[in-house]
Amino acid sequence: MSDTDDIAPEDADRVLAAEYVLGVLGADERRAVETRMAQEAAFAREVAVFRRHSRPRWWSSLSVRAAFARIARAE
Repeated sequence: MSDTDDIAPEDADRVLAAEYVLGVLGADERRAVETRMAQEAAFAREVAVFRRHSRPRWWSSLSVRAAFARIARAE
């Protein structure tokens, strides 16, 4: 997680949600965030908002995801 000294307390959840969605957290931190999402609806909504706004709209297309999956398997 980011160094919290530079993060305003009111922004901490937003930053944690962003780090989770971007995949920069370690395994233990990811599990803690997933547990928190299951227990706190407001935090789960924060993660959902970041997910919606952090990837291109075309990514939700099944054919695009399938194409990227085929590319990944080929590597």
